[in-house]
Amino acid sequence: MAAKSACPWNGVRVDASDVRVQRLINTSLHDLDGLRMSIPALPEDRFLAVDDFMI
Repeated sequence: MAAKSACPWNGVRVDASDVRVQRLINTSLHDLDGLRMSIPALPEDRFLAVDDFMI
C-alpha cells in the first residue's frame, strides 16, 4: 500500500544554472515519492518499492 505520511523531501526544490538539471532532479524527486510504500501492520515504517528491472 502507498505510504500515507508526508514525503520527507516534499518541500525540496533544486535550483541549477542548467534548467534541464533542475527539471530532471525535481521530476525525479516527485517520481520517487510515488515509490514510497508501507505495509498495513506497520504503516509508519516506509520503504521504496524498487525492482531491478526499473534501474
